[in-house]
Amino acid sequence: MGAWGVEINDNDTYLDIKGEFLDMYNENVPIDKIYEHFLKDIDFNNIEEDTQDFWFAILDLLWQC
Repeated sequence: MGAWGVEINDNDTYLDIKGEFLDMYNENVPIDKIYEHFLKDIDFNNIEEDTQDFWFAILDLLWQC
């Protein structure tokens, strides 16, 4: 994935998660269900280079909502 700056949202991982997150949010999916949905996507045994971007995105979007 690509990054173009140093801000939390300056990477492709953030934008991908934001798009899916907001689609679910706008469909009135409860926040806890959205969080559970994204937790199913992460493999805690296989840490990848974009794992930090994943967590920053999820936590930032949860905080905003």
